[in-house]
Order: sequence, then structure tokens, then C-alpha cells
Amino acid sequence: MDEKKTNFYKIIYIILIVMGIIALILPWIILHKSDSSNGEIVSLISIASYFRFFTGSKSQMIVDIAMHNVAIAVFGFVISFFSRGVLGCLALFLNLFVIGMVLCDIHTLPTILFAFLEFLGICVAVFGGTILSEKRIKFDVPLNKIFKSALVLILVIAVLYFVAAFIESNILLNKWS
Repeated sequence: MDEKKTNFYKIIYIILIVMGIIALILPWIILHKSDSSNGEIVSLISIASYFRFFTGSKSQMIVDIAMHNVAIAVFGFVISFFSRGVLGCLALFLNLFVIGMVLCDIHTLPTILFAFLEFLGICVAVFGGTILSEKRIKFDVPLNKIFKSALVLILVIAVLYFVAAFIESNILLNKWS
């Protein structure tokens, strides 16, 4: 095993973890600043564009939310794999920032559960892509084995996001319908 390759991935994993922590904490700092005009706390409700999901039935809403999130996670997986985890930092940061915004505003058990599932989904995507990239480079794993592992990871991501979307759709319908 090449020492440079090992050190590179250690640094990437540390950066991914630090970026994830920052992304989860940053919304608490940003969204809890008072709006000077009326003294109210800026909230997710005032900035969210969730209403785009109210175009069809509840089943359609679940599919729309899940497919949106799965597409983002798969994109995070792909860019993590091809960039050896470097661009995965951006995908992880953006997704965890949004999760942090949601948790900052809504503190119910269903919200915490769906946010946790989405957190797991993006972590599986970004860290999974990085780990498969590491295996491909460091251990010269054949591409067909990488592809099979990638399909399993994408299936796990899809399941996590469909369960999260079911919970999220109930939250949205209860909050805004």
C-alpha cells in the first residue's frame, strides 16, 4: 500500500467529517439571528419552497420528494467516486446544511427521524463513493466489483430516501395543508 494514497484518503475523510459538522451547525448560527425589522427569528418556514411538492396526490408527493433526494445523493456518490472524495465534500456540505436548517426550525420526532434518514442517505452516498474510489485505486479492485457495490449502495440510498420521503410528506401535509 502506497503511503501517499493512504494519507490522501485519511485527509479526505477528516475533511468530509469536518465539513459535515460545520454544515449541521451553521444553520443554527444563521437562522437564529433576529430579523431587525420585526424581531422575529428567521425560520425555515419563511424561506422554504416546499410548496412545489403539493402538486399531486400524497403518493406523487412521496415519489417527487424521494426522487429529488435520491438524485442529489446519487450525484454526490458519483462525484465522490470520480473525484476521490474531494467534490463529495460539497455535496455533503450542501445536504447537511439543508438538514441542519430543517432541524433548526422543526423539533418533532418525525422531523428528527426523516432528517436522520436523509443524513444517513447522503453519508452512504458520499462516503460510499469515496470508499469505492479508494478501493479501486489502492487495491486495484476490478470495475465489475465496484459496479456491483455501487448498485447495492444506490439501492440502500433509495430505500433510505423513500422512507424519509414518506415521513417528510406527512410532516408537510400536517404543517401546511
